[in-house]
Amino acid sequence: MYYRLVVIFIFILCGYGFRIIAMPDDATPPLQVNGRYLQDPCGNQVLLHGVAMTPSPWFNGCAQGDCRWENYDVQGCLDYNTAVMDKFTNAEEGWHLNYVRLHIDPYWSNTPGQATEGENDISAFDFDRFVSAVDNVIVPLIQHAQSRGMYVILRPPGVCPHEIAVGDAYHDYLKTVWRHLADHPDLRNADNVMFELANEPVHIKGTNGEYGSNTQSHFDALKLFFQPIVDMIREKGANNVLWIPGSGYQSHYKGFANNPIEGNNIAYAVHIYPGYWGQDNNDPTIFRDNWNENIKPVADFAPIAITEIDWAPEEYPVWGKGGVTGTAGEWGFGANFKALADESGNVSWNLLSPENLIDSGYVDRGIAYNEDLEACALPVYNWFQEYATEEPDHCDRYHDAVYEIELGADASQVVELANGQDTNGAALVPAQRNNSNSQRWRAQIDEEGYWSFISMSSESDRVIVLQGAETSVGTALVLGEGGGDHALWELTDLGDGLVQFRTKAAALSDGMESWGVEDCNLDGSRALQVQEFVDGACQTFRLNLKETFYPYIPTDHSDEIYEIEFRSNALKVLSVKQENGTYKVYPESRKAADNQRWRVISTDEYWQFIPLSSYSGRPLALEGGSIEAGSHMTLGEDANAPTSYWKVVDLGNGYHQIISKAAIEEYRGVDVENCDMSGDSPVQLTEYSGELCQQFRLHYIKDYDPEEYVLDAEQGMNSLNIYPNPITSGTELLITSEVGIASVTVLNMNGQEVYIQTDMSTRKWKDVLNLKAGVYILKLATSEGMQTQKLIVR
Repeated sequence: MYYRLVVIFIFILCGYGFRIIAMPDDATPPLQVNGRYLQDPCGNQVLLHGVAMTPSPWFNGCAQGDCRWENYDVQGCLDYNTAVMDKFTNAEEGWHLNYVRLHIDPYWSNTPGQATEGENDISAFDFDRFVSAVDNVIVPLIQHAQSRGMYVILRPPGVCPHEIAVGDAYHDYLKTVWRHLADHPDLRNADNVMFELANEPVHIKGTNGEYGSNTQSHFDALKLFFQPIVDMIREKGANNVLWIPGSGYQSHYKGFANNPIEGNNIAYAVHIYPGYWGQDNNDPTIFRDNWNENIKPVADFAPIAITEIDWAPEEYPVWGKGGVTGTAGEWGFGANFKALADESGNVSWNLLSPENLIDSGYVDRGIAYNEDLEACALPVYNWFQEYATEEPDHCDRYHDAVYEIELGADASQVVELANGQDTNGAALVPAQRNNSNSQRWRAQIDEEGYWSFISMSSESDRVIVLQGAETSVGTALVLGEGGGDHALWELTDLGDGLVQFRTKAAALSDGMESWGVEDCNLDGSRALQVQEFVDGACQTFRLNLKETFYPYIPTDHSDEIYEIEFRSNALKVLSVKQENGTYKVYPESRKAADNQRWRVISTDEYWQFIPLSSYSGRPLALEGGSIEAGSHMTLGEDANAPTSYWKVVDLGNGYHQIISKAAIEEYRGVDVENCDMSGDSPVQLTEYSGELCQQFRLHYIKDYDPEEYVLDAEQGMNSLNIYPNPITSGTELLITSEVGIASVTVLNMNGQEVYIQTDMSTRKWKDVLNLKAGVYILKLATSEGMQTQKLIVR
């Protein structure tokens, strides 16, 4: 399809083994990607279902000869589209939708009257009109959707040209659009907003120089096309879930399994119609084969959303003409689609337009297509009701989670670190919500139940404290160093989700000290301070949960990369340092560096942790092989020793112990000396006693790719040449060097020595060709020191 109706989707969460987000007026907690699934902050696996809408006259009735509004009537546009949302989220109507795919139609962003050749023609794009449309049409619709308990996937104006290429005009256009949207305060990190990066790429210029859509060369080009947009969005501080389209009108995805888009909160947006892939998907065998070849490869590792689908017999006005509902396992497109989606368990989906659900899109009419069960409207009405039968598990407050602290006096105001200043003494003020890190706080709860709040703008772990550790009325709340009672707070429930914050440091005369806003002035000119609690609205707050962290633990002995985060300080992760030629392990602030990321190799019972910075694949081990309490950690030379293996014990709620295999009887594991998280005290072995510094979260980063993480060279490699590399059968390996070579060792990716040569009378080795195909490390002892280089054997 070269020209497609685009819409807003409103989805419900599927009841097929999952929890659902409740209906209108419920909050839309922020979603995040965890492995194959979308999750809410409470850990519920979330599926979305709904409908799509495009706020333009053509798609709002004019195509049928009955315009609901026209002539750039903003209010008329908002009135109609919000009424559609209201109908689909009115529990009495029975639709139970909770998701919207919202198209910023070129009607708003193009220069009026300028001729174009369809929605893929960007020649009339006017950036100023685009900015105005976002502010005056799109943001109000998104905010209304949120008030109705609906998520939104936002897509850019128009559709992709038939052919796109990395660095072409359309690529630049998308970057312009997403640069603005990702930086918009009402969209960036908004709880209910996700981004679909483009609509229906067809052909792309592959890395082989040819246009096409379904070879690895073309998927590699899609990676090169969309990865810079993803990176740009993240650089703007936007962590919204991003939905990546495939080629072939969003029908081809298998190559992403070999070369996926990198980063967090990445998912894939798919389109499916009865005639896709050039076959009749009413046939259940054909449909399943097409699904398995084209969709399942990404559904196996990431969430997917079917952002366009419909079907009906030939007499009805749908895109998917000739598709019928049928019966799962027998003839029929609709029922077999639902079966495949439910079976996969991580598929969100929506209908193409309101007309697919309600008669001709009229908000005062009933189910479309005369309630014909073979058309999409009636079965979807029934299925969405089935999906909407379970309530989600609710979580109110979590240790080690990110919150927004909303003022009870004004739900649009939150506690902000003034100007995002990461300095001691920086003020805290009320401010309009803008979803920035200066308005987000990472909460930690100690063993006595007291809370501390780390600013997400602070790289030095600064928290909310009493200025000067004073406790008198009027003392300001500021950013400062933690570690004392002046940085700890007691939460008192006041009902209706409101709380009071009281300092642990000292009670005032009546024992009712509390956070408050000076003079109850919310214009940002007055700071937060300690006040005597008088039950005033400016002394009450609401904690809005924004983010929690759910570890994705390998269960299939997979080879994956993790950060290992301390429960006692969620900003600290397990890190390797080199000191005087030996390796030590310390807690350090997260920097996403290779010495803080660990390749996990799991067996049925024990794990190995290998830092990405270890070119020889040395795992985390006990120094000197000692299992005595207080023994330090290092990187072990013997990967097979029991001191190099660890038992990971699930403590629940996302936390784990890491116990040494060699000290399993003593139940000794990873700990930090004196629970000192400053980075000065090394990690050591101690008996488990329940201390928070003995508990860890494992954050899945991505699957391990040996070619990506093998070091190409260390220092001094300019004088060393290895030829050929890669090598193939029947070829001699030649090493030339300007410096003396004493020995050559070949290591596999587990750090095991597979070839050693100390007789350097020859510099040619055919024996190396007996190695199996794969990636290896050449380790050479030279007169300039130890040098390494990657060797690929074909």
